[in-house]
Amino acid sequence: MSTKRRPLELQIPHNYFTLWMVSPSRDLAGARAVDRFKGGPAPLLRALESYHWR
Repeated sequence: MSTKRRPLELQIPHNYFTLWMVSPSRDLAGARAVDRFKGGPAPLLRALESYHWR
């Protein structure tokens, strides 16, 4: 599963995705997604899935 395509598959609008990338996330222990991007896709994909259902 690609971190680049998954937001589109979840139909998350680009402006919401942008906010998610730069906002602290409780699903990432308070880190921002953009800060965790180099750590591998699995935590980001889990956090994105969680964000989609809020």
